[in-house]
Amino acid sequence: MFLNTILENFVAYGEKIFYNNEITITYNDLYKYVYNVYNYLKSIKNKGNNVVIIYGHKDISMITSFLASSFAGITYVPIDISMNKNRIEEIIKIINPIAFIATEDIELENVNMISKDKIKEIMFNDISIEEINLIPLMKLKDIYYIIFTSGSTGVPKGVQVTYNNLNTYITSLKNTIDIQNSKILNQALYSFDLSVADIYLSLVTASEHIPIKKDLIQDYNNMFKFILEKNFEVLVCTSSFIEYLLIDKDFNEENIQNLKYIYMCGEVLTNKTACKTHERFKKVNIINAYGPTECTVAVTSIYITEEMLKENNIPIGKKADNTFIIVDDEYKELEEEEIGNILIIGELVSNGYINSSMNNFITYKGKKAYLTGDIGFIKNNYLYYKCRKDRQIKFKGYRIELNDIEENINKIDGVNRSAVIVKKDSGDRIFKLIAYVTLNKEISNIENELKKNLPLYMIPTIKVVKELPVNNNFKVDIKRIEEFENEK
Repeated sequence: MFLNTILENFVAYGEKIFYNNEITITYNDLYKYVYNVYNYLKSIKNKGNNVVIIYGHKDISMITSFLASSFAGITYVPIDISMNKNRIEEIIKIINPIAFIATEDIELENVNMISKDKIKEIMFNDISIEEINLIPLMKLKDIYYIIFTSGSTGVPKGVQVTYNNLNTYITSLKNTIDIQNSKILNQALYSFDLSVADIYLSLVTASEHIPIKKDLIQDYNNMFKFILEKNFEVLVCTSSFIEYLLIDKDFNEENIQNLKYIYMCGEVLTNKTACKTHERFKKVNIINAYGPTECTVAVTSIYITEEMLKENNIPIGKKADNTFIIVDDEYKELEEEEIGNILIIGELVSNGYINSSMNNFITYKGKKAYLTGDIGFIKNNYLYYKCRKDRQIKFKGYRIELNDIEENINKIDGVNRSAVIVKKDSGDRIFKLIAYVTLNKEISNIENELKKNLPLYMIPTIKVVKELPVNNNFKVDIKRIEEFENEK
C-alpha cells in the first residue's frame, strides 16, 4: 500500500528535498510535521464525524495535513482559497467535520477551527526522528478523501474516493511514469483531483514536488522564469496549461533538457496542441489521460505517437479489460466504432457522492460502475472521446454535437482554439450558436472555411477573442462564456 511506501521513503530519503517553492522542505522535515499533526488528529478522532476539511493554497501545511489525516485513518476534504465563503459553508453543512484546518486566514462560524498559526505550532513541535512511531491506520475500504465538484442542482457534490481506489490509481500511474528520485512540476490546485497525481507520485517515488502557485501562474514572465530554473523531469497539467506555456517559443526541449514526461488530463487534448507539443518536445513522452473525478483521477492513459498525430481525434486510452466499455442507453455493450456512453467499471470507481443517491453509479454485471455522461467509441482497440452527452443539442430540428463544430474550427489554419456555446431565448429555446475563437495568425473569414466541412445550420457566429477564459483548474471555462453572453 502506498502509505507504507511513503513511510519507507521518509526514512530512506530523509535529506532529500520534497517540497520546492519559496521554501524547501526535506523528507525528514515532512516526516516530523506529519507525525506531529497525526498525533493531534488522533486525539480528536471519534469525537464526531471522522472527516477534516483542509483549506489553503499549495502550502506545505496542506500536504502535511493530507498525510497526517490519512495516516490517522481520517478522511480529508481539500478546499482552495479560490472557493467562495458561501460554498465553503455549504460543504461544512454536508460534511460536519471534526475540524477545519485553515492553512490560510478565513473567518467561519460553527466549526472547530484549527487556525493557520495553530496548525504551524503543531507542525513545528520539536521532535527527533528517533521518537517517531508513525503507523498507517487507514484501511483499504475507508474513504481517503472527498473532492467537491459542481452539482447540476446548484449544490456541490462530494466524491468519496477510497484508499483502495487511490492505491489502484497510484500503482497504475507508477507503471505509466517510470521515475524514481525525480522532480515533478505541479499546476493543478490541491482541491482539483489532478493534483493527486503529482503529489502522491512525488511521495511514492521519493521525488521533488514543485508547485506553481496561482499568483505566479497569473504573472507569465516570472512563472516562465520559475519553470526554466526548476529543471523538472515530469509535468502534470491540463492541456490548456500546455497551450499557455506554448505561447513562449522558449518552452522547448533545448531549454528544459531534463523533461521526460508530460502527463495531460482533465480536458480534451486537441490535435493541434498535441502536434505543437510534439514539435517542441520530440524526445519527451507525451501522455494523454482520461477519467472523471468520480473514478479517481484517470482510468486510461496513452503515449501519443506520431501516427496518432495524423488523426484529428487523439485517442484517450487503450481498450482495457474490466475498466471501461461503450454502451447504449439501455447498458447494452456496443461494437467497435459504434458511438455510445462511456461506462467505467471496477477498482477505480469511487464510493459515489456523500449524502446523495444520484443514479450515475450503478452495478454492472456484479461490479461497481459509473456512467460518465461522456460519449465515445472504440476503434482498433483505442478509446476515443467524442463529446459530453449534455453537449448534444437539438437546433433547427437537427441533432448537433457542439464538440463537432469545435473540432472543425480548430482544424482551420491559424485557429488556436475554440469554444462553442448556445444562446437561448426566454422560453429556453436555442436560437443561436456562438463560437469564441483564439488565433495564432490573422484569418479573413472563418465562416467560409467552415462551410467547406459543415452544413449551414451548424455554422456559428464567430467571435475572435484574445484568449479563452479558464477556471481555477486551468480548464476552458464554458460557464463563464455562457454567463458573459447571457448578460447581453
